[in-house]
Amino acid sequence: MIISLRGTSGSGKSTLVRKITALYGDGGTPIHVDGRRKAYYTVHERDRGRALVVPGHYEIANGGIDTLPSLDAAYEIARIADIEGHDVLMEGKNMSDGPPHALALWREGRDVRIVHVHEPLARCVDSVRRRGHAIAETTIEHVMHKCEKDAVTFRVMGMPYVQQAPRGRCLEIVREWLCL
Repeated sequence: MIISLRGTSGSGKSTLVRKITALYGDGGTPIHVDGRRKAYYTVHERDRGRALVVPGHYEIANGGIDTLPSLDAAYEIARIADIEGHDVLMEGKNMSDGPPHALALWREGRDVRIVHVHEPLARCVDSVRRRGHAIAETTIEHVMHKCEKDAVTFRVMGMPYVQQAPRGRCLEIVREWLCL
């Protein structure tokens, strides 16, 4: 299964990934590509069940797939991990680019699930400001509306697993899907 966490800056996507990966309890094993020090993805193992592959890295504040060379690279990691029988959890502000990549994987027959972390605009802006970022409120609002439209697109296209919820509920949804 490939789970795509979507939402605007400050909605809590990275925090959700950190909470989910902490449930695996192994700290993860970073996988390096071409000897680069920066992990391209991390594998979290469980006593039972499938491993979890998380593209990007989370030892910095702005982690996730935004640390990868391209959005295509992130989706290729997801696709290969899914083919190999692993679950995938991906997020990052690049995930707000739109539905084409996720829809392409779903059309291939991959189990793609979308979770839009839907937090109030004021909370997102406050979170971004506390991190010291100067992203314009109008930009955050624009991405929020885009994510809402994308959720509609996913549903109209027939994807069965598309959820929009506040951060706390999103954690419950992902835990349920991963059987944690």
